[in-house]
Amino acid sequence: MQNNFNRSDQAFHFMMNHQQNNSSAAPLSEICLVVIYNHNYEKNIPKIERLYQEKFSEIFHLMPFYQGDNPRVIGVYDSSHQFNNYITQAYDRLASKPFTHYFFVADDMIIRQDLNENNVLDQLNLDKDSAYIPFLKIIDNETFFTWPWALKQVGKFHYPFKASEFRNFMPDIETARQRVEQHGLDWHQGYTSSVLPYAVRGGIDPFTLDLVRSYFRYLLLVVCFKINRGFLALLGRTLSWPAFIAKFAKLIARKQENPEYPLIWGYADIFLLPASRFKEFCHMSGLLASGRVMVEVAVPTAMALTIDRVVQDHDVGALDGREGSPEDIRERNNSSLASLIQNWRKDVLYYHPIKLSQWKFDI
Repeated sequence: MQNNFNRSDQAFHFMMNHQQNNSSAAPLSEICLVVIYNHNYEKNIPKIERLYQEKFSEIFHLMPFYQGDNPRVIGVYDSSHQFNNYITQAYDRLASKPFTHYFFVADDMIIRQDLNENNVLDQLNLDKDSAYIPFLKIIDNETFFTWPWALKQVGKFHYPFKASEFRNFMPDIETARQRVEQHGLDWHQGYTSSVLPYAVRGGIDPFTLDLVRSYFRYLLLVVCFKINRGFLALLGRTLSWPAFIAKFAKLIARKQENPEYPLIWGYADIFLLPASRFKEFCHMSGLLASGRVMVEVAVPTAMALTIDRVVQDHDVGALDGREGSPEDIRERNNSSLASLIQNWRKDVLYYHPIKLSQWKFDI
């Protein structure tokens, strides 16, 4: 994505938008605020409603395993590592009203308190078909050494368990590469099978390696606890040694693979989606969730593959709101939300994590 002005100009633009509403960037729109909960923490609902009810007329809560009757709360079912699937499950409810955009924020995050449904599109320089996420980065060779989750996500994508056929419904690799390039990401710098740190160059995938480690753990238990032969024989039959050895030999013998499907990672605790591409995003997000790909890869990848224009923090001069540890943020503000809001930096869109149960709700 090309930027037309430098960093200092971006920051000035962002701060000026904070001070005045520039309606030329986008018309007034119906924007729905959707709060995503990692866990079933229903006690946060009244606090979050109090934070945002005067700023957004439509608020929904995606709450795992919810069984209540609050019409604003949508019960969802999945792991917090795949909370993108919450959105796919909630599609029918969210798409039933004529919203133009959906603004997703985590329940342990606070967005800048002057943002509302009438100005957030202008603040982020969005039109009716564009989206926002703090950043998009392609998973490349270096990512395996800087982000500990990267290797496992690549493994889940390229070597899904047999019950999932999601790869059959993803865009082909050339289409995916073209779409990624629209966002200024160079897929040529992506990952290759030869740099998977723990993979044998012959092509053993991360899932198989996890399986190998599991078998060695069982063997270690056998040795350490001196299990008798009868139990060892039972253990061997249970673990299906012949089948395992056959699979291992097959993997060793196969030709080297060079998987380079462009996968994107990013920050998925706050993002904004246009209704015009919401259905396509939810479909892609659901596919990746079925493969158990982690949300920090699933949301950015689905966004890059389905939406033509994605605005990031650097495009509007916004600074990262993840400043220090949760303890640092609380200490600086004496655990007071009123203090956090009063001392808010105007070039910061959000602060995260903010565990509301650990703060004084004095606003």
